[in-house]
Amino acid sequence: MALSSLTDPSDIARAQAALEAAWMQVRDLPGLGGAGEERARLGYIVAGLLAEGSSRDELAEKAVARFIAAYSRESGAVPAGRRRSGTG
Repeated sequence: MALSSLTDPSDIARAQAALEAAWMQVRDLPGLGGAGEERARLGYIVAGLLAEGSSRDELAEKAVARFIAAYSRESGAVPAGRRRSGTG
């Protein structure tokens, strides 16, 4: 898993908490592949965003947005309740 490459205890804790929060938001998306695979993909997204220095909540929000964007591109649909900002 992507988070296993982290070494700083505070980064590990923040990343794990952000991953849990983000996973709770995306785990029930319709048509989502295997939970292990998708959670690992989300872990890579979280790890990639960690350098931005965001709080746990901001990190989770950004990770969900990236995951949803990739999910939407792959599935061709935007999940209900997940509108892009700036749209009415």
